[in-house]
Amino acid sequence: MSLQSLLRQTYRFGKVVADTSLTSLRTGLVGTGLLASGFALVSLAPASAQDAEVANDQEIAQPEATEAVKSTATIPVSSSGVTTRKLAPGVMHFIKPDLRPEDTFEGPAALEFVAAHPELAWQAPDFPDGRPFEAPKSDTLVEKGSNVVLRHPVYGFEIGFKPVRMIEVDIPQPSGKLQRKLIWYMLFSLRYEGGDLQPKAEVDQFGASTFPKPERVSFNSRRIFPSFVLIEKPTNKEYLDRIIPAAKEAIARREKVGAPIYDTLELQTLPVPKSTETDDKPIWGIATWENVDPRIDYFSVQVQGLTNAYRVEKVDGKELYRRKTLQLNFWRPGDTLDEIADKIRFGVPAMADPARQIKILQTYGLSERLDYLWIYR
Repeated sequence: MSLQSLLRQTYRFGKVVADTSLTSLRTGLVGTGLLASGFALVSLAPASAQDAEVANDQEIAQPEATEAVKSTATIPVSSSGVTTRKLAPGVMHFIKPDLRPEDTFEGPAALEFVAAHPELAWQAPDFPDGRPFEAPKSDTLVEKGSNVVLRHPVYGFEIGFKPVRMIEVDIPQPSGKLQRKLIWYMLFSLRYEGGDLQPKAEVDQFGASTFPKPERVSFNSRRIFPSFVLIEKPTNKEYLDRIIPAAKEAIARREKVGAPIYDTLELQTLPVPKSTETDDKPIWGIATWENVDPRIDYFSVQVQGLTNAYRVEKVDGKELYRRKTLQLNFWRPGDTLDEIADKIRFGVPAMADPARQIKILQTYGLSERLDYLWIYR
């Protein structure tokens, strides 16, 4: 039998099978097998030059189709041979570190020791001009100590997080018994991508050191000392992060990230390795709070330790060191009944009524809708 006759019969038989809706499963499988055999015979037939050109074009176009699939796939979570759970886009929110050149210096300001000892000045009558005889006044200790600029490098971590959730956990009590409690928690990941800002001195034509622009430097790893505080709005009641081992185990079973999860105390003992485009090395952690007021509708989570940037402010004659802090805003449309069923949303709610929108912004202490912001605290 010729190849054309075999293909013609195979086509007719396949058409009959396709048109007969009440054919048994066995008949369908036979028809499918014959169709597959026919296509296999076609593949054995010699291809023409035109067919070869079409096949080559398809092979060239295939990588582009693959790239398109990658662009719409879930976020990459492979890191150093450890494959974590794949999360769909939008499940986690990621915030890059906010590193600025002005964070690398503090001042100019007067040193307290110099300001407290005016006798260090070069005064008359021994020094009529208020300076040494053979040196400028700017070289004296008093002048140098009254105009000091303190410089330091600044680093930062990227944080990814899921909105705050709740879970019921049996917590061991001092009496030895278990008490079922509702725990609020936030799952997060930390990444160090390098790019720290470090002051770089340049010598001008007069031999003086200037610092026009900091340079970017990176290290193999960085340490982090995180702190998470949940703040109720508008009362500003604070709930500090608690270390609850029983809750950490329950949360790990629930979230299934496929990697170790650490509490904020354990994170302080671990170096966060540098992540690159080809080798992602996140560290996963949780912040937990207990005894949170069930009537909360609006709250913020302030995160410290993501950067070492700080500012010094004088309040009532005292110097206060304020750390750069990331504030995440949340809201919870719910009530005191069945709290665990209430879904907590990230950001500030949008209202159609302008008056109500202004009231909500005042609750957060904001002048505009901001899902997150950097503050000094």
